[in-house]
Amino acid sequence: MIEELDRYTVQPSDCSGRCSTFRTYFFSDCSESFVRQVDLENSYIAFPKVNTSKWRSIALPFRPYNVTAFDGTLWVCGLNETIAVSNDRGISWRIQHQRQDGEVLLKIAFIDQNTGHAAGTGGIVLSTTNGGQTWSSHSGDSTIDDFSFSGPNDGIAKVGGHASLTSDGGVHWQEISAMMTDPKIRQFSQIELIAALSTTHYAIAAHQEQGENIIVSTTDGGKSWTPTHIVNTFAGTLLTPRRRILGIWH
Repeated sequence: MIEELDRYTVQPSDCSGRCSTFRTYFFSDCSESFVRQVDLENSYIAFPKVNTSKWRSIALPFRPYNVTAFDGTLWVCGLNETIAVSNDRGISWRIQHQRQDGEVLLKIAFIDQNTGHAAGTGGIVLSTTNGGQTWSSHSGDSTIDDFSFSGPNDGIAKVGGHASLTSDGGVHWQEISAMMTDPKIRQFSQIELIAALSTTHYAIAAHQEQGENIIVSTTDGGKSWTPTHIVNTFAGTLLTPRRRILGIWH
């Protein structure tokens, strides 16, 4: 399970007293749990040693913006289109992709051992089908703040503040018109979270100006969308474990 706790301000116990803003992730399996945190202001990752409360920082040769893990491998992306990988719990890192003066990668995610994507400013999308050994790149027009893919080609993303679908790995994006035209949905104008379950099943958490969230989902590839409004709740995270969409509410 991976849960994004989203921009907590924390003070790790052994990071020289620095207090910075982090984007936080929680990784858990049957044997252990540990938190990885990316410092958005400095070039390091902080995380506790397993089963202790002590923190240690690992310096990186670039500024990281997002971190993920799959099958025991850690991945970080950030400035200059940099993607780095660690196979030893973050002790050492290897640069897999980088372009000086390139875009900023804001998110990286893997859907299996071979298939992964990264995206960010300038509409850039990087993809791999060989476990991150090589990455192909193409750019669009608007920043991709968040994305979720169900396979190499089919996915959903927050592109330029709007929810959009792709069927060609992010080369082209089609804005979801129901978010602007459906009277039951359009009042929830701010896209918060997105999730892809399959090539036909997607979900969006959208925010209303008055404060509440709505979940909008499709099971026919975006031909029709169904809103679900749970009164007085706010969506914190959308996950896709075991081919189900799981919403964490508060």
